[in-house]
Amino acid sequence: MNSISFKLLGPLAIVVSIFAGAQNGVAQTPTERAMIPETEVIVPDAPEESSVQVEPAETQQPQQSFMPTPASNSPTAAPAVPMAAQSLPGSTSEDTPGQFPSQPLPTPTVVSATRNEVPGQSVGSAMTVISSEAIRSSGQVEVAEVLRTVAGVDINRSGGAGQLSSAFLRGTNGNQTKVLLDGMSINDVGSAGGAFDFSFLSVDDIERIEVLRGPQSTLYGSDAIGGVINIITKRGSGPLVGTLSAMGGQYDTSRQAATVSGGNDSYYYSFGASYLDTNGFSAASRPPGNVEGDGYRGGNLSSRVGWNVTDDLNIDIIARHTDAHSEIDFGFGLPQDDPSSIDQVNTFARVQATWRTFDNLWTHRFGTGYTQYDRLSNAPFGGPFYGRSGRLDWQQDMVLVDEKNTRWVATSGVDYHEDIARNDSITDRRQDNLGGFALLDVGFFDQLYLTGGGRWDDYTFFGDVFTYRTTARWQIADTGKALHASLGTGFRAAALSELFDPFVGSVNLRPERSKGWDVGLEQRFLDDRLIIDTTYFRNDMQDLIVFDFGTFQLANIGSGLANGVEVTSLYRLDPRTTMFANYTYTNTRNRDTDLRLLRRPRNKWSLGWNRSLINSRANFSLTANYVGNRLDTGDEIADAYWRVDASTWYRVNDSWRVFSRVDNLLDEDYEETIGFNATRFAFYGGAEWTYGPGKRR
Repeated sequence: MNSISFKLLGPLAIVVSIFAGAQNGVAQTPTERAMIPETEVIVPDAPEESSVQVEPAETQQPQQSFMPTPASNSPTAAPAVPMAAQSLPGSTSEDTPGQFPSQPLPTPTVVSATRNEVPGQSVGSAMTVISSEAIRSSGQVEVAEVLRTVAGVDINRSGGAGQLSSAFLRGTNGNQTKVLLDGMSINDVGSAGGAFDFSFLSVDDIERIEVLRGPQSTLYGSDAIGGVINIITKRGSGPLVGTLSAMGGQYDTSRQAATVSGGNDSYYYSFGASYLDTNGFSAASRPPGNVEGDGYRGGNLSSRVGWNVTDDLNIDIIARHTDAHSEIDFGFGLPQDDPSSIDQVNTFARVQATWRTFDNLWTHRFGTGYTQYDRLSNAPFGGPFYGRSGRLDWQQDMVLVDEKNTRWVATSGVDYHEDIARNDSITDRRQDNLGGFALLDVGFFDQLYLTGGGRWDDYTFFGDVFTYRTTARWQIADTGKALHASLGTGFRAAALSELFDPFVGSVNLRPERSKGWDVGLEQRFLDDRLIIDTTYFRNDMQDLIVFDFGTFQLANIGSGLANGVEVTSLYRLDPRTTMFANYTYTNTRNRDTDLRLLRRPRNKWSLGWNRSLINSRANFSLTANYVGNRLDTGDEIADAYWRVDASTWYRVNDSWRVFSRVDNLLDEDYEETIGFNATRFAFYGGAEWTYGPGKRR
C-alpha cells in the first residue's frame, strides 16, 4: 500500500497524522501514513567512504578503471565502491572545467563534488559513483534497486514495483536527500514534504549515478541535508548504435526497451524508451486477506541531444518523461487489500549552454530547467496533486592558477527557482528563491586538495539562510594512504503543503538546519588491488518541522542526531574478478524522545562478487545485503534480513546478448516496512539485440 498523497487533509487526517506520525514527528496524510511515507522525523542513514569508483561491467572493449591495475579488457562491476579507488593518481587533462558535455565524461572524473569535472582522487567528500556498466551488470531496471549496495544509502520500499520508494542518506529523512538529474533538482515540490519518490525512476539512458554524502547545501541549496544523488544522462558518441530488448519473469512481468545513440565532433544524441508491465504481489502483508497483486504499468521516454556550435560553445538538451499507473493498498494503521491506485505523469527537462573562453580558463554555463508532477490518487483522502518547479541558473568556473604543482579554480553562480503546488487543500501556492554561491578548489603537488565555499539563499516566506562547506584530502606519498575530511551545513525549506495546508500548515515555519562532518582514512594494499576506506560521520539536525500537539500545527520543534562509521572495500582478485564489502554502523536518536529513529538499521552489510567469463563474452554477479532490525511505527521491531541477488549475461555474437536476474535468491520472507511485503524469489530473463558498425556492448 503505497499511497502518495501530498497534503494534510481535514480533521480526520489530522487525527490520523497525530497518532501515526507522533513517533516520527512528521505530520502526514492518511494516505501517506497508510503507505508508510517517504519522510520520517529524522531518519538516519549510513554513509559511504570518501571515494568514488566506476567500474566497467560488461564491455568487451578496453575500458578505463578508477583503479590503477594492470591493463585488461576484462570488465568488472562493483555496484558500490570507494571513490578515490577509482581515481588515477596525478592531474590529467580532464582537470580543466567545462569539457563535459561537449566531450564525453572521462571515467576517472566526477562532476557532483564541485559542480564541474575534477579527478575522483582529489575529492575530500564521501562519494560513490555507479557506472552504466555496473548498472547493466546488476540486471536491475530501477534506480532504487541499484542504490541498495551503496554504503550510507538506505532504500525503504512499501511493496513491489511502483510502490513508494525512499532513499535516506546519513540519518536524514527522504525529503532531506536532494535528487538531481544532470545537476537539476527533481524533488517533488507538490508532495507533503518535498521528497523524491524513486518508484517510477528507471535506469534508462543513465550514464552514471554519483552519490555525494554529507550536507551539500552550499552547492545545491535546499533539501541537501543528508547529501545528493546525481543521475547523469547518457551522452551519445561515435557511430549510430541501437538496441532492442525484451524481458519477462515472475509476477507476470514483461519489459521492452529501445535505445539509439551516436555522435561526432559537432553533435551527439541519445534516446531511450521502455515500458514495464507487472501484476506484482500484494503490497499489504498482514492477514486477513492481502493476497491480490498490486500491479504497475509505466512507460518512460528519455533523451539527451547536444550541438557543439563552435569549439568553445555547446548547447545541451535533456528531457525525461514518465506515464505510470500503480495499484496500492490502503488502510488506517496497517494496509489492507483494496482497489486504490495512483496515476502519475512526470516530466523533467533542461537546456544548458556552455561557453568556454580564454583557452578554457574561464567557463560560463547558462541553464534553464523545468520539472512537473501531475498525480491522481484514487485512494481514500486522495485526489489530484500537482507540483511544478522552474529554474534559471548561471555558473562560472575560472582557473586562477594553473602551474605544474599548483592549481586554483574558483566556481560561483546564481540560481532562481519558482515552485508551484496545488491540491484539494491548497490552490496554486507559490514560493520563489534566489540563491548565490562561491567555491574555491585548490590542489598542491597532486597530493593536497582543499575546497571551501559558502551560499546565500533568499526565500519568499522565511527570508534568507547561509550555508558553508569545506573539504580536504591529503594523498600521503609512497604510503598508499589518503586522509579525507569535510565539514558543512545544510538546510531544507518548508514545502508548500507544510506552509499552506489549511489545517496544520504554518507560514511561520523556518528552514530545517543541520551541521555535519566526517573524517576518514583510505589505505591501498597489494599494488592498489585492495582498497579499504574507513569514515566516521556525524550529523546534528535542528529546527525540524514536526507536529506540535500544543498548537495543533506544524512547528520547528524537532531535533536529532545521526552518527556512525562506514567501511568500504574493493578487491581486484585478478583481471577478471572483483569483490567488494561495505559495512555501515548508524546510531540515530530523536533528541526530543531519546528514541531511535524509525526504519533505520544500526547495522548494514553489502557484499558483492563479479566475474568476467569466456574471454569476456559472459559475466556473472552476486550481491548480498544484510539489513539489521529497525524500529517501526507502534514501537514494532522489523526483523533483520539477508537478501541475495544474482545476475548473468552471455553474448551470443556481436548482435545478440541474453541475460537473466534472480531477486531474493534464498527466498527470504521479510518486510522492509512493517505491514508491507517485499519480493520473494523472482526470476527474470530476456534478450537484447544491438545494431551498429562493429559496436559490442
